[in-house]
Amino acid sequence: MSFEPPARPRRSAPRLARLALGALLGALGPVAGAAEAATDNFASLSLEELGAIEITSLSKKAEKLTAAAAPVFAISGDDIRRSGAATLPEALRLAPNLQVARVDARNYAITARGLNSVFQNKLLVLIDGRAIYSPLFSGVFWDAQEVLLEDVERIEVISGPGATLWGANAVNGVINIITRAAAETQGLFATAGAGAGLRTGAARYGAAFGPGHYRLYAKSVRADDAERADGGANQTGWERHQAGFRIDGALPGLTLAGDAYGGKLHQAGTADIGIGGANLLARLNRKLAGGSELRLQAYLDHTRRDQPNAFVEHLTTVDIDAQQSLTLGAGHHLVWAGGHRVARDRVQNGAAFGFLPGARWPGPTCSPRTTFCSRRRCG
Repeated sequence: MSFEPPARPRRSAPRLARLALGALLGALGPVAGAAEAATDNFASLSLEELGAIEITSLSKKAEKLTAAAAPVFAISGDDIRRSGAATLPEALRLAPNLQVARVDARNYAITARGLNSVFQNKLLVLIDGRAIYSPLFSGVFWDAQEVLLEDVERIEVISGPGATLWGANAVNGVINIITRAAAETQGLFATAGAGAGLRTGAARYGAAFGPGHYRLYAKSVRADDAERADGGANQTGWERHQAGFRIDGALPGLTLAGDAYGGKLHQAGTADIGIGGANLLARLNRKLAGGSELRLQAYLDHTRRDQPNAFVEHLTTVDIDAQQSLTLGAGHHLVWAGGHRVARDRVQNGAAFGFLPGARWPGPTCSPRTTFCSRRRCG
């Protein structure tokens, strides 16, 4: 007489995978679980849910992507991380309404609506509401701009003129790079990578204090010189180091942020170009009685660019902006805002190259902006 134990039910491969994943997340703790949840939030959305993603750059107020009155493309933080982009210009390649061309190891030509060049001057670029604009040629020095890509929440790219809300530089469009709140970047994070002539390393730490949260970060990137078709070196390699912080909630609705950077850019036949700068931004968001919202923002930005045998530029910008959003009736909104910016641009000309005049400090300018919006269109 024999006895055969009952056969165990076979677990399917997907179930085993889920159990293994659950065990792994349990071992790694809440940090891994939060990372998985952030990924699933984008990967599992339906078309209707994707259309309901909120953007803020088009009308300077939160609105659904499908209700936007202009072509807008939003690059999520998950899109950037999955793409493997290591620099900000490479991340912008994900937007189909931009033309991004790499000229050499450090120079990029980025624009919208054609007519691209490294001196493109009809595109407004913002980092958390701070314009990275050089009046030297009315454009952006992309070789001096960087953010910690892991901290980016989304990049909103608006096609077409945006001067009504953003000023005269937004002729071909607006790029608004929005970083995550400090409360969403808690704990210790570190990353490093190398390949294809580029080496990167970054570290970030976030924690809570009293009523608010903060984060600190540092990032270093180095790129080798490009190689010509004949095997020679195209001396356009570079290295850049950057550090910064963000504090949210020290006071209700208050955000403080700042960055400082420095670097060297190779160029043929002369010494390296030296770049450096620092900025400090403060923003206050408050909800008032009656459902209106008030936003106050101010920032100080200083940059320096030393291009041997050409010029040395010192640019200091002070910007103050105020905005209020009101609800009128059941389906209309009134957004009014005013901005005041003063920029001092001082250039030391070289022996064979010069800008005239060598220094500019224009009188203060005020740019009031009022927009009336309904649920269907803004004008």
